[in-house]
Amino acid sequence: MDWSGRCLREDKRGAIDEQLPPILERLQIDPRHWLYLNRNFESRFKSLVGAAQSVRSVCE
Repeated sequence: MDWSGRCLREDKRGAIDEQLPPILERLQIDPRHWLYLNRNFESRFKSLVGAAQSVRSVCE
């Protein structure tokens, strides 16, 4: 997440300043917890995330 935010490209509005610490550090989030929540979001929070069509397909 941090790496892609720092990437400067023509098709992006901007980039995270390279002088700033990594985003998880700035938000005081343990990288292990971030990874766990991303890998286990649906089972942990009992909800679905994604495009409307994908969510509909799962519900059917």
